[in-house]
Amino acid sequence: MESIEITGYSFPRVKYTKWHEIKIPIYIHQAATIDTYERKKNILLCTKTGSGKTAAALFPIIKNGHSAIFIYPTNALIKNQVINIYKTLTALLNKKVYIRNNSIMKILLDPEPCSNPGKADICLHIVNREVLEAEGYSQRGEVIESILHDPVKQTIVLTNPDTLFAMLSLSYREHLNIVRALEKYKVIVIDEFHMYYGVQLANIIFMLKFAEKLIPNAFQRKIFLSATSKEELEQLLKNLFKVETPKITEKYEEVGSYPALQPVILYPFLLVNELPTSTIYSIIKEIRRDIKRLREIHIKNRNYVPCVIIVNSVVDAIHLEEEIANSYPDLKVSPYHGLMSKFERKIEDTHIIIGTSAIEVGIDFQCSFLIFNAGDSSSFLQRFGRIGRHKIEGDTPTAYVFLPKHVYESLKELKPGKISRDDFEKFINTHYANYSSYHEFVSSDYGMVQAYIFIKKLQRLLAKNGEIPERAKLLIDSYIEELYSIFKKDRKKIERILKFAKSWFSAYLNSVSFRSTLPTVLVYDRREERRNRIPIYETEVSTALEKGMPCYILPKPEETFYTIMKKYRPDIKIKLDKNLPMVLIDNYNYRYTLTFTTIKKHPLYVPFVCEKSDIFMQRKNENFGLEQLFEGHIAMFIRPNDYILTDWRIKKFKTEEGNKYLVFDGDVLLYLYLLDRKNDLEDIRCKNKTLDFPSRII
Repeated sequence: MESIEITGYSFPRVKYTKWHEIKIPIYIHQAATIDTYERKKNILLCTKTGSGKTAAALFPIIKNGHSAIFIYPTNALIKNQVINIYKTLTALLNKKVYIRNNSIMKILLDPEPCSNPGKADICLHIVNREVLEAEGYSQRGEVIESILHDPVKQTIVLTNPDTLFAMLSLSYREHLNIVRALEKYKVIVIDEFHMYYGVQLANIIFMLKFAEKLIPNAFQRKIFLSATSKEELEQLLKNLFKVETPKITEKYEEVGSYPALQPVILYPFLLVNELPTSTIYSIIKEIRRDIKRLREIHIKNRNYVPCVIIVNSVVDAIHLEEEIANSYPDLKVSPYHGLMSKFERKIEDTHIIIGTSAIEVGIDFQCSFLIFNAGDSSSFLQRFGRIGRHKIEGDTPTAYVFLPKHVYESLKELKPGKISRDDFEKFINTHYANYSSYHEFVSSDYGMVQAYIFIKKLQRLLAKNGEIPERAKLLIDSYIEELYSIFKKDRKKIERILKFAKSWFSAYLNSVSFRSTLPTVLVYDRREERRNRIPIYETEVSTALEKGMPCYILPKPEETFYTIMKKYRPDIKIKLDKNLPMVLIDNYNYRYTLTFTTIKKHPLYVPFVCEKSDIFMQRKNENFGLEQLFEGHIAMFIRPNDYILTDWRIKKFKTEEGNKYLVFDGDVLLYLYLLDRKNDLEDIRCKNKTLDFPSRII
């Protein structure tokens, strides 16, 4: 197929005269966001990648002198957004900014941040695992408390939902001081909101509602930012938080449009089954000279990478890196994916970046060539949105995309030659799958079970100190009643569900986290070691077992960990989680099928608590002894035809018997909701006509 030109995109700009600190024209949606904020409204802003969403949220916060917490789904994005926010504050608003923990994050900023917090106008702080481990306090709660209590008048804190979840579910010893400190923060901004789904979506919704009761003076304004618009999520936020989409209410002087997204030349290729790596090698061979030329032209631009490759499979990414690096030793190839140390994920001074979905929202870079494939519309538009965001002298942004047959043929029939970016996005949304956010789970009976996590955490904490105070009882009842009212739930019904779920609910309460992901292991990766990169990182146990070889447990993980970290990064202070086993992996050349089996006979659709002596993992008849990681987690068997109720994001494992699958933790609740909606157990309901609650919960 011949190349297609995807036209550029410009955003209208206006003079915003109601705030003297803004000296330059701003986008019209940024002006509308300021006006909506002034009306004391919660906001949902959906606009394209590269359209200044963060600045749109930041402007009214700074204008009103408020402190705010910004929530980002990944730590890499936090680091990247520190740079963007810093530029907005210093270059556009002429503010002096102090960054407390920049010595830890080692972010290069121009001009240099203010060294004295007393002379700064605004403080920028990062709160993530890296900072908490390196600050030197004996308890993570102490670090969070000291950061939140910063004496500077206006403070912006960037963190992730996991840390906020831990703060609001009172998981730190200094919980009361942390809660008091949060009262300073009148605004919370949730960026990349479209990325949350299922249990994660429920958790972020419930913790915001819980915060309204626990800390009524905090988060009085909520701003949700999204690169894609989903009608069901917009309606959910309107019902729960009465959000408004920004609208211009006054006439502003327009000063023309700004070409925020450049035209892109698109070359479509047919994707039949597996990723055609030979075609990618041919593309690299063809553009190799341009890659080297552009790297030399932009040698001082630390955010510029001539060529970026984004693929779905981490195994494909690993193999591509090896082949391209071996075939073209004059090109520096850098990986960016989950099976490597976070300290090695860099884009500086490289010719080609090869990665997976971690790139989609992990980093903001400038590139001239983009090679990618995608499995759904959201991922496609996120990846395509990485190119053409910046005008780069000396090149025309060019994308090479591998399309499934039905998409390729439909695009070929159009014979577009040139197509507007809006029409191209509509085409992609029409022809690619649009994965569900499972938003209805939030208001389901099982979503209410998830909401009880915060309540039970609070009750358990207060019970340690004797009788629960009256104010706490009122808070708990108020929170529950509001949820029942919003979602029109029968309180007695939910209480009876919890009563029958108590055999596993307590275990779920102990193991639950924001993401409710599978247990993790430490990996000692010999492949990374051969490439002279830090060879230790964490990953989900299933990822290591399904893809790694040979994958066996090392006997002295603590000794190995500190020896390696001292060799590679003696400057980094990292504490080892002694509960995590370490596995040795020599390479990721395999795609194994990981199966589970249990000694006990557990019925379908009935959650149970995993016991080390009951559950076993196997890979081609290999046993790994990692069952201890699942001890205390909850699991549930489903039938093979229930597999299709969810997409690839929800992890389902085969069993030795082959006639059922196994799901864990938060995915258990999600499947209970989906199965109930499907009404698979109508026969059980008929036998239990006296029961007015979902039978499978028993």
